[in-house]
Amino acid sequence: MTLSKSLALIPAIALLSACATTLPKAPVSDGASQTPSAAYDRMASPRYQCTDDAVITAKQSINKQQVMITATVPNIGWKDQRIIMNGSVQGDTASYINDAQDNIIYAWHMKPGAGLLAMKWNNGKSYHITCERI
Repeated sequence: MTLSKSLALIPAIALLSACATTLPKAPVSDGASQTPSAAYDRMASPRYQCTDDAVITAKQSINKQQVMITATVPNIGWKDQRIIMNGSVQGDTASYINDAQDNIIYAWHMKPGAGLLAMKWNNGKSYHITCERI
């Protein structure tokens, strides 16, 4: 899936997730995480408080083409789950995805002070949380 097609999924993922009722558990595996391919500075990662009692830190690479999030999301059984996503920034909005696994796509969308983590499984179920920077 190309990056532009994947980025176009973000609004659809958010819309579909409002309809989800039974949530599958998101995988916790090395497939969701990979070694960063971009350089990151040593500054502390911005933290976000999210719906469903989730907490996320999100650190963009220096070139803004990659983000590394660490997410604790109790509803899907995550504690300090790390996901590397690729994407880009346009203006003050950044959009990143990870479609490395066959059964799920992850998306992180952020703008100043806010973020959205969305997941869509290949069975059509989806889940998202909205976040505020703290």
